[in-house]
Formats: sequence, C-alpha cells, structure tokens
Amino acid sequence: MISELPFKSTIPELGKIIDGIEKAGEKILEV
Repeated sequence: MISELPFKSTIPELGKIIDGIEKAGEKILEV
C-alpha cells in the first residue's frame, strides 16, 4: 500500500497527506 512506502517516514507532511487520501478513499468505498 501507499502507506508502506519508505518516504512516508522521511517526509511526515507527505505522510499526513497520504493518510488523508487513504481515509477519503475508505469513505468513498463505504458509500
């Protein structure tokens, strides 16, 4: 998954953005 990419730990801000995208994706799938 995207969250497992190594640059997430080196760039916290990017990690937060990715987390937001993943959460949004989950909401879309739930609908």
